[in-house]
Amino acid sequence: MTRYLKSPGAFLMKRTILLSLLLLLAAGLLPARAAGPVSGSGTIEAETIVIASETGGRIRAVHVTEGAEVAAGDVLVELDDSLLTARRAELEAAIETAKANLAAVKAGPRPEEIAVARAELAQAQTQKGAAYRVWQQALKMVKDPQPLLPAIRQAEASVKEAEGAVEQAKIAVRTAEIQAEAASRNQSSHAALVGYDIAKKQLEATRIGQQITEAQLKLAQVQLAFLWERYTNPIPFLVQAHQAESAYHIAEAAVAVAEAKLAAASAPPRAEDIAVAEAQLRQAESALALFEAQERQLTITAPRDGLITTRIADPGELALPGATLLTLADLDRVTLTVFIPETQIGQVKVGQPARVTIDSVSRVFDGTVTFIAQEAEFTPKNVQTQEERVNLVFAVEITLDNPEHILKPGMPADAEILP
Repeated sequence: MTRYLKSPGAFLMKRTILLSLLLLLAAGLLPARAAGPVSGSGTIEAETIVIASETGGRIRAVHVTEGAEVAAGDVLVELDDSLLTARRAELEAAIETAKANLAAVKAGPRPEEIAVARAELAQAQTQKGAAYRVWQQALKMVKDPQPLLPAIRQAEASVKEAEGAVEQAKIAVRTAEIQAEAASRNQSSHAALVGYDIAKKQLEATRIGQQITEAQLKLAQVQLAFLWERYTNPIPFLVQAHQAESAYHIAEAAVAVAEAKLAAASAPPRAEDIAVAEAQLRQAESALALFEAQERQLTITAPRDGLITTRIADPGELALPGATLLTLADLDRVTLTVFIPETQIGQVKVGQPARVTIDSVSRVFDGTVTFIAQEAEFTPKNVQTQEERVNLVFAVEITLDNPEHILKPGMPADAEILP
């Protein structure tokens, strides 16, 4: 068998080539072996929104269940609004009243209002004139009661006339008594009996006439005494004069009020009056707007599309302000957190693409690394082998678009982070 011996020169050349390759590799001038994808497993998570009521109230209805998908604006919970129904009618009526008042102020003087104001002024002036005359007459009687003398003389004449009438009535009664007594002695015939009855009735009539004339006499005497009292004692006239003066001043003030009302009714609209009316309207509208905001708070809607993950509220329960009623998960974008060993974390950068798979769907979901923990932690307890549990790992968050809502919170998933 022929044997070939290597020459020392050939051996030296081989060593030189090998050493050159090692130096080039160390200097990075030759490509190293490409690193493979980094993999990990975790659970799909989604951003959760707490649905709560801004106001308290009795829950009337809950329109969703756990696991239901809702769209933004869907009604989720309704609170009882029975206490607010009457309040709305009051606020709307207040707005209509304020609008009517503003329109009336802007319209300016109305002929019918001016006519009414003028009529009230004329009436007040008439009453003022009458009160003035009564006042002056009372003052005149205080200063000089002589005008009462004719009335006193007339009253004295009435008393004398009444006294004469009383005397005549007494005579008539006495005459009737005599006739009745005579008729009572003679009742032997029917004609005598009739005459007796007539005499009795005449007696009764004359007695009634006497009572009337005596009453008239007393009245005339009272009137005469009153006039003499007024004539000799001026105090009643003074009281009457003061009362008449007060009535006159009241009538005078009523005229001033009527004049002011006429001036106001005739005046053009003032800017300040319009401003006040406008402010009243704004106040009424603001009250209604506040009420409507409170009313809207009784209907709780979904703030965005999502999945109902928790339902705490039930009809009939009392909702407290700020208390959680439902939780809503945003399914449009979900996250997957995986834990990468310390030996591989250097291969992962924010922005790297990732491929995510789940057991229930034979499909790959594209994601992006959006977060890498800055501090290491020990391997989570859900890692199976004891050897791996002592390793340090870094949490890496992968964000995935989920427009079809296939990925749901709680699903286990596997990820490969591509280089």
